[in-house]
Amino acid sequence: MIAAIRKGALPLLSIGVLALAGCNSAEETVTAKDASAEEVAEQVAKVDVRPKPGRWESTLQFTNIEMAGMPPQVQEAMKSQLGSEQKWLSCLTPEQANANNGDFFKPENNDNCKYNTFSMGGGKIAADMTCTEGGASQNMKMSGTYGSDAYDMQMNSEGTMEGNKVSMSMAVSARRVGECDGTEPS
Repeated sequence: MIAAIRKGALPLLSIGVLALAGCNSAEETVTAKDASAEEVAEQVAKVDVRPKPGRWESTLQFTNIEMAGMPPQVQEAMKSQLGSEQKWLSCLTPEQANANNGDFFKPENNDNCKYNTFSMGGGKIAADMTCTEGGASQNMKMSGTYGSDAYDMQMNSEGTMEGNKVSMSMAVSARRVGECDGTEPS
């Protein structure tokens, strides 16, 4: 169940938060209002926002979970995740770092997302996105900081899962910790 909640409630992670990890000193500011995910991706692709390749350590921590209408055992299982950190390592190759950076801002497998607002520049980002799928709607907000070697984000998601209202808040951070050594999970 926790994996299903994460999959449904964390599209902001799947839009490639790792892309936020990089910046160019000549970076421009990207702003949008009532724009499709495709339009935002096109704007971001025009600026050079790139993370440094290498070994990255990421951390996810749930800070709030509300699940109206779910069975008590499911709510307890989710609430047990509050405050605990999940960490993982990854290797960002030079090819991945140089890929189309705009694609990072399009949710995977969902063409029905719209940015209510989007602002990125000067090492700061803020976004408010609404996605719909199968009659359900989810609103996600994100704010934080990014640089070529690290990012820190606060994310909030409100929507429905299996007909029940679900809201979650989480903190996501990542740091480049050196060169890839081949032991990172693929």
